[in-house]
Amino acid sequence: MKQALDQELAKYDEPLRSELRSAYETASKDRTPEQVQALKANPSVNITPGNLYQYIPDSKPKLAAFDEEIKQIRAAKPVEQFIRALVEPANHVTETKLFHRGDPAQPRQVVNPGALTVLALNGERTEFANDDPSLPSTGRRLAFARWLTSEENPLLARVIVNRVWMHHFGQGLVTTPADFGTLGTQPGDVRLLDWLASEFVAGGWSLKNLHRLIMESAVYRQNAGSGDAVFYQRRLRRLEAETIRDRMLAASGRLDGTLYGPPLKTKEDDTGQVMVEGDQSRRSIYIQTRRSRPVGMLQTFDAPVMETNCEIRPSSTVATQSLILLNGKFILQQAGYLAERIADNPAEPTPSQLALTNDLLNRKPMWQYGYGWYDQASQPRTTFHALPHWTGTQWQAGKELPDAELGYTLLRATGGHPGSGKNAVIRRWTAPANGVVNIAGALSHPSDNGDGVRGRIVSNRDGKLHGQWVAYHGTTETKVEGFQVSAGDTVDFITDCREGTNTDSYDWKNTLVLRHEDGNAQTIVSEKCFSGPASSYAKLTGQIIRAWELVYCRPPADEELVMAAAFLQRQLSLLESSSDYLIEGRTAVQQAMRNLCHSLFASNEFLYVE
Repeated sequence: MKQALDQELAKYDEPLRSELRSAYETASKDRTPEQVQALKANPSVNITPGNLYQYIPDSKPKLAAFDEEIKQIRAAKPVEQFIRALVEPANHVTETKLFHRGDPAQPRQVVNPGALTVLALNGERTEFANDDPSLPSTGRRLAFARWLTSEENPLLARVIVNRVWMHHFGQGLVTTPADFGTLGTQPGDVRLLDWLASEFVAGGWSLKNLHRLIMESAVYRQNAGSGDAVFYQRRLRRLEAETIRDRMLAASGRLDGTLYGPPLKTKEDDTGQVMVEGDQSRRSIYIQTRRSRPVGMLQTFDAPVMETNCEIRPSSTVATQSLILLNGKFILQQAGYLAERIADNPAEPTPSQLALTNDLLNRKPMWQYGYGWYDQASQPRTTFHALPHWTGTQWQAGKELPDAELGYTLLRATGGHPGSGKNAVIRRWTAPANGVVNIAGALSHPSDNGDGVRGRIVSNRDGKLHGQWVAYHGTTETKVEGFQVSAGDTVDFITDCREGTNTDSYDWKNTLVLRHEDGNAQTIVSEKCFSGPASSYAKLTGQIIRAWELVYCRPPADEELVMAAAFLQRQLSLLESSSDYLIEGRTAVQQAMRNLCHSLFASNEFLYVE
């Protein structure tokens, strides 16, 4: 900075040079009006770290190097740990005075330490020593703590057991957990409340023993809503906001159980919604809480706000909850992680479970890519062999072209190249449902050389030929009016080289419209369906079972297994019909399982507990 200043001031004559130097070196708050005016009239002297590179061009990389060095040094600095503590100075006894009409500017009579009169047994207020000589402090807080947990104050134990009861049953024995006074409700069963409180104290104030006592009782183990009194009935209720998030993390295998440490930072996404920053997956109790920046997902599911005291959590049902379950980034991420987890570790299905999902396991991909020939003999049929090599953009005969046996046989999204002789290229479509199919397309041979190509559309029903066209140095429309198909039927789009294979690259784009028996129409565009190797269906049953075990903590019932298999069938049919429905980098099977996991996370059984 000094070097740049000296260089710039050298351009000025005295006495202005000295005046500008003095004005620059004077702190901004101490500058006289004359100095401010001088710097304003000569802006080139206003040198800052931000514009230093304009005066000394090679300073910018040097400053960047210094910034990086500073950053590394700061990164090595240990994190400071702070503990908020309140202490009393030794030999100092404070006085507590009653404010007249609550005005802190009007302290009146001194109030000695003691318990609340309204809580006193037999009207006798418990008082504490003003100063305990055996302790370095006054001992007032210790005396108050001992009184709170003594037999002279039965209220604390009752408040605690009432809240634990409310946690398990959805409603406390006293329905106003923060008000046990005359303005609150009376206990539904005073004897039960007193007995639980006495057991809690006798058990050493152990919350674990209290939870065990309640959960092992016959009252807790009865069906929800079967009790005679409302406070005995376990109610169907939605999980708390934090529990929903933690449970999703646990099911997906991403929950970080690390204890203690700094809070999870939050940020606003592109839409302005507050979310946990990055891929932090610790329990929700560690999320940084700010009054002005509540986390969107937790707020939607009624997490407490900081503005008011939360005595009882409300349990609302609003449209935004459905929307965040449908489109929320967090739930979509966890559904993806769960799908990956169950794919890596599927369950072992029983023979009966495999039998229930037989249609799914034996399902064929909607599109297959291969080579072969259509024989128009007395019993027409098509021989089909899958092309063995996927390059990432096209299927072809081998890793290197031309292949020793099949030459330049290949298929890409919009077309391909047939092999010589009876090695035509074949796109095989498998009908996902019963219905009527209409096909519209265009077969193109763009080269001015060669003898063109021939395209044929053949179904596996008696090897029927539905259409045959030749494209030669141009484009031919390929259209087939509606014909009947059943689920599992195949339709082959066969392209051969005619006489010679020279310059036989072609384009053939087809659009299929399948009108289902229920009247719904499904549009399938061939080039949008083009994809690499399909994932195996063999382990889908095991993945369904594992998903149920992780999300619901139980295996699926037979009817649930059948329903899930049917859901996957429909999903695969949709996803394989167009790449528009696929997330980049996922196969149709991976996306379908992700959608199933998403549905499980958004279900009532996951969100509610009895």
